[in-house]
Amino acid sequence: METIPAISVVPWAWARLKACYQYWLSLGPCLWCLQSKCEPQWLCADCQCALPRFSPQMECANLLAYPGVANHIAHKYLDTLLVLSPYQYPINHWISALKFQRRPDYGDLLGVLLGEYLQQLYGHASDQISAQKPPRHAGQKALQPDILVPVPLHWRRLKSRQYNQANLIAQQISKLCNIPLSNTLLTRQQATTAQVGLGGGKRRRNLRGAFMFNPTHPLPEHVAIIDDVVTTGSTVNEIARVLKRHGVKTVSVYCVAISCNL
Repeated sequence: METIPAISVVPWAWARLKACYQYWLSLGPCLWCLQSKCEPQWLCADCQCALPRFSPQMECANLLAYPGVANHIAHKYLDTLLVLSPYQYPINHWISALKFQRRPDYGDLLGVLLGEYLQQLYGHASDQISAQKPPRHAGQKALQPDILVPVPLHWRRLKSRQYNQANLIAQQISKLCNIPLSNTLLTRQQATTAQVGLGGGKRRRNLRGAFMFNPTHPLPEHVAIIDDVVTTGSTVNEIARVLKRHGVKTVSVYCVAISCNL
């Protein structure tokens, strides 16, 4: 009797196990109010409505159009910044648990929420194109990127955390929006010190030379960087600098939350 090599079974079995675990979690209580719910979703209907979100209208979705954001984050190499929510409860609680309490299920939740938000943006953009009403700002083009690139972790940080939180978020966006995901376009070659508590200037110096572009990877025209939270913009702006230096024309950032004031 012919047997299937273990190397082909393990990834399939792991994917099925993860899918079953996610479905089991969705059948439990709401992850915000902890009340029981009827639908197999992460949040109940009331909490879905109460969740803080930025507008899904393309005229005001690109946060770089707002001086309160543009004047306080590094964005020289960024074309678009699309963010789900301000960095406030419960989003900040979920991000903290995802990064520091080993709760990868929150990565799936945040990825689904951001993916659904992007789907709304793409839907509004399609309506604008059909009605021949271009977006108000040139930087607010709603064209889907060619590829999603999660902010890479250095291998030591990845070994310690056991997963890349940006990659968990990107996986859900990739599924919902049908956009390819790449973890090989960029690598993090330097183990930089923790960014928490550092100012913008120190963050930029800390990140200089941290990311390496893979020249053997097919060159995409439009890349969307995926991250959990933008604080000073130093990390995503440095990644965008590296990408554009190697020929990428458009760099967007899709992020769960932003911590600066609008």
